Amino acid sequence: MGVEVMIIEQARSITKEAKYLCYPVTDITVKLSSLADEHGLEKEMEDALDEVRKAQNKLESAIFSCEGVFYGVDND
Repeated sequence: MGVEVMIIEQARSITKEAKYLCYPVTDITVKLSSLADEHGLEKEMEDALDEVRKAQNKLESAIFSCEGVFYGVDND
């Protein structure tokens, strides 16, 4: 196995942790949704949480794109 492949596999094992970022975000969004439901603000909260989801997806994509830094790495 080449050095580049080993390094990319290490990078992937690190970046795949990004998919677990959703758990604390989900906890927060569920609590906010519940509070909004209690006060008749479901639609407003859903709009706000759409922005949170977009930002979360963008963050995950940015983390995964960091793997690209390691393509083309050699032994030097």
